[in-house]
Amino acid sequence: MKHLQTLESYLDECGHTSKVTGALDRFAPQVGKDAGKLFSEFSKYRMARNTVTSRSGQISPRKKLIELHTELLVAGREEHRDQTLLHETAHLIIFLLYPESMRRHSRIKAHGVEWKMVMRQLGCQPDRCSNHDFLREAKIKKAKLMYACQ
Repeated sequence: MKHLQTLESYLDECGHTSKVTGALDRFAPQVGKDAGKLFSEFSKYRMARNTVTSRSGQISPRKKLIELHTELLVAGREEHRDQTLLHETAHLIIFLLYPESMRRHSRIKAHGVEWKMVMRQLGCQPDRCSNHDFLREAKIKKAKLMYACQ
């Protein structure tokens, strides 16, 4: 796993800072939180690339880490990268707004109503799963390797 940079600087580099601050400005007051303080948490999160074959991205709040599949960082896949980055960022926004959402039996679901509202505010379709060709290809390669091992 290779660390890239802070989430805050990566969002800025990709041109998404205003979307994220807009979402925080909209939703933070609804739960009695300060949007600026919440955004300062983004500098504590790191970006990493990973070859996780079953996911295009994932967030690990306890590690303060967002991982993107290496294939998303290839030129020409910016749209998929951005969708995945904002998907994982929406999870982070929910974790910051509703810390109890990290508990197993929370009323706040990972891809629930709150997450869908944040996704829409970020300008994304609130799709739970991605369906990228490179993920299917990676799964097929992994399956062939597993079947070949004896």
